[in-house]
Amino acid sequence: MRDAVKLHQKAMMFADEALMAKSVGNHERARTLNRDAFCLERRAALRLLTVPSEEPSRSVLARSAASLALECEEFREAEKLIGLALAGDPPQEIADELRVLLEDVYFQRHLSLGGVQLFPEEFQLSMWGPAIGSGIANSREFVHRAQKVETLVHRTAERKLALPYRDSGRRKKDFKEKLDLYISAGRAASYSVTFRIGGYSPPEFPELSLAKAIIDEILQDIVLLEGNRLGPLRSQIGDDAYFNNFMGLIRDIAPDGKDIKAVGFTCSRAAHETRVTLATPRKSLPFGTKEPRDAAESDGAAVKVRGVLKFADSLSKAHNTIKLEGNEGKIYEIVIPPGMMRDIVRPRWGEEVEILAIRGEGRLVLETIDLAE
Repeated sequence: MRDAVKLHQKAMMFADEALMAKSVGNHERARTLNRDAFCLERRAALRLLTVPSEEPSRSVLARSAASLALECEEFREAEKLIGLALAGDPPQEIADELRVLLEDVYFQRHLSLGGVQLFPEEFQLSMWGPAIGSGIANSREFVHRAQKVETLVHRTAERKLALPYRDSGRRKKDFKEKLDLYISAGRAASYSVTFRIGGYSPPEFPELSLAKAIIDEILQDIVLLEGNRLGPLRSQIGDDAYFNNFMGLIRDIAPDGKDIKAVGFTCSRAAHETRVTLATPRKSLPFGTKEPRDAAESDGAAVKVRGVLKFADSLSKAHNTIKLEGNEGKIYEIVIPPGMMRDIVRPRWGEEVEILAIRGEGRLVLETIDLAE
């Protein structure tokens, strides 16, 4: 037991150094330190895995070693360590955490390109959950996310080109031709497809540079959101309309926590795979600083309303509004912030929805809108 503790302490020292190296952008050193930490933690875990009486230390060390294996992309090692830990008698809480970690291992393996070559203007979209089989997906769950990903790409492109937010009208023809989106056939794993920004043949260098910048920007934005770093995210996006639009689109792409457990993005940069996982369920994504309250309250806090979206008006830019017929028969008029009417609200016209809004100055202002369950 004493030897295992010493190995664990040294492993954690390397893991802490890896985290510091990663925070300053030294990813190569971070990878080396994480591998050193994994090797030591694996040795510590194996010392105790054959001693069933050493619980919970036995399963805790195995969980830690498996987490480091996952960080090092040693998926098979992580799987084996979790299996050995679960084969014993870990406490229920640790056993549940090991099962969650095993699910993460499987999804990270699915995020791996597995021999698929991606060009700089391409990225892979993967989904995992009960609605996904090996190379097959529920059409509703996949199609609407693919459509929202397409919109996210186009909006990010317009933002990178410093274009004003476009709430009406079509994209310009040359923009569409150079930055249109193409999609591959689905691949077995969780369910994975490749998106290419641009035509079938490699685009000219300026468009290639923009396509790569669009993909990198989307992945960076998701990392900030998953880390709940809304301040840096808002600063990076800048314009309020584009920020509202991003938050609404990501909410539609995000997993629901039931049929879809995770959505992942993978690209290839400098012969290294970059993977980003959107794992936070859409209803747990940040929406603001206030907690939702019942619609009957009128104290200026956030309120929740459920009903059928009957009317959407964007004729006046200053007063974009929708009308919602609540389940109790009451009509609610709700103001829509910039960036949300065209891509987020209007597609739900005629549907039963759940709305979260902020009450203030005699009106309701939309925060989030979801199809009712």
